[in-house]
Amino acid sequence: MVYRFRVTYEDHEDMFRDIEIKSSQSFLELHTAIQQAISFDNSKSATFYTSDDFWRKENEISIENTSEAKPKKGKAKKEEPKKKKTIADLVNDPHQKFIYIFDPEKEWTFLIELIKIIPENKTAPYPQCVKSSGTAPKQYKPTNLPPPPDEEDEPVLPTIEKEIMLEVAEEEISADEIEDDPILLDEDDVKTGEEDEEGDSKSEDSEGLDVDEGI
Repeated sequence: MVYRFRVTYEDHEDMFRDIEIKSSQSFLELHTAIQQAISFDNSKSATFYTSDDFWRKENEISIENTSEAKPKKGKAKKEEPKKKKTIADLVNDPHQKFIYIFDPEKEWTFLIELIKIIPENKTAPYPQCVKSSGTAPKQYKPTNLPPPPDEEDEPVLPTIEKEIMLEVAEEEISADEIEDDPILLDEDDVKTGEEDEEGDSKSEDSEGLDVDEGI
């Protein structure tokens, strides 16, 4: 027979994956199926726990199945092989619940509930994800680091330094304008200049008259 489990992310109940797995398969295979269904990279350790109806942890379940025990050296008689644990060994309720924790550092927590028991399809590749709803959480959250400054960008100066630079620039511009502008003369200076020109012209005329009279 086949178990259909609904895997829900603890912090986002609207996200779930329905995974079908044979009752004779292992928790290691269920672990791998969950990793593929939520697109995690399976690079960290994981642990299952049996759970009560209120999602409280009970017994820890190792995802590694025990293989047949090898006889110890020095003993002629072989030990009885240990039975490999299957999912059916720990399903004691029609709505059996498990808690699945991946990556002890991050503690990704998923809630698993048995929702249906169906006959096995001989052609189906178990375990398999048969239904997917919602977006799975990102295993690695992107870091929001500011982009490096471009080489052509000017360095950012503090506000006080900017104000000082603006004041110096304004003083330099004012000095340049004073040098470039023509000198403005007062009215008295203009009149004095005109009188001087008239005096010069009169003296020239008088000199010319003297010359003519002499001739």
